[in-house]
Amino acid sequence: MKDIVNYIHKNSWFTLDGDLEDFDDGDELLFTTRDNGNVGDETFGEKDWNEGERLVVELMRVFGEEINGFNLDTCDEWVNLDVVLKCWRCKGEMRIEDYEHGDLYSEDGKMPCPTCEGNG
Repeated sequence: MKDIVNYIHKNSWFTLDGDLEDFDDGDELLFTTRDNGNVGDETFGEKDWNEGERLVVELMRVFGEEINGFNLDTCDEWVNLDVVLKCWRCKGEMRIEDYEHGDLYSEDGKMPCPTCEGNG
């Protein structure tokens, strides 16, 4: 998680929306910017949107095995990038059917995780 935050901090003007400790459940990170938005008109900047799209590509290239997905959206002058992470426990390996059947562990010893898509 910290590696992703540091990467964005060094390579973009997007910033983490809060402190890293605010994301201690480890399932997502929210980055945001309004650097090129119009506060008076409450419209986002195209340059910020394009930067968000660029970050999605870069993050998948560098951290793809840690990421489950993205959500890029706007609210007034803000552009928000939500990075959905794979579970830090199972790294997306938990089989959903094991969780749905109420098993505490899958046959290979993975912890159940309702937030991971798994490979079931």
